[in-house]
Amino acid sequence: MKKLIDKSLFIIIGLLSFIWVLIRVIPKPSRATYPCIQIVSPLATSFILYMISFFTSILFFKKARAFAYEKRFTLFAITFMLGAGLGLYSFLGSNPKTFANTVVVTDGPNEPMGEGYGINPGRVAWIFDANATNENYVNNPESGNYWYQDANTDQADVSQMLKDALILLT
Repeated sequence: MKKLIDKSLFIIIGLLSFIWVLIRVIPKPSRATYPCIQIVSPLATSFILYMISFFTSILFFKKARAFAYEKRFTLFAITFMLGAGLGLYSFLGSNPKTFANTVVVTDGPNEPMGEGYGINPGRVAWIFDANATNENYVNNPESGNYWYQDANTDQADVSQMLKDALILLT
């Protein structure tokens, strides 16, 4: 009885999650990255795969019956075995329990990282300093030359720029 309830719940939840994915993603495909869609996508996908294997097994059984009426017993045996295999897999396939990865976030929302300074410690100040980077830098990642490497940035100038920013904020 428990297996029947589990299978029924799987079909109901799978169908509802598939409908939810269709309703949300078809009008706006960028919604596929939403957390609600990422949660129900595995349920919807497993439901679709289950239904494909179930209906494919029915198709093989119908084809096997047609081959039996035509007295083509080799094709009957092959299609019957394929239908039985898919049917058994769809009903008796093992479904091990899976668990989602959880990430523990220690800092809360809208909390600044590090020590805040100045009158408004959560404010971000953007400062432009042309001397902080190599003005002759040529973008060529194939050679391993990247803009953030020490050869292309002047760390002393960046440090002075940050100190000046802290003075401006206080």
